[in-house]
Amino acid sequence: MTVSDPRTPGDSSANQRLDRVEEHLAFAEHTVDQLSEEIRALNTRMMEAIRRIDALERRLGRVVEKISSDDPTTPDPLT
Repeated sequence: MTVSDPRTPGDSSANQRLDRVEEHLAFAEHTVDQLSEEIRALNTRMMEAIRRIDALERRLGRVVEKISSDDPTTPDPLT
């Protein structure tokens, strides 16, 4: 059993439909590639923000410890 080529010269309607489907598929693949790149870039920015927040939390913790050790009667500014 052989499968006939849908692009036979006498069937221009089918050829046009197939061309449109292929164009839409190419557009969809391009869109997926663009969105994947955007997700990668956002992930990179998010990881950098998390790293910076962690560093700020450590610095703030050291400041709170220093304030607490200098004057034990000073209330914790974070509570």
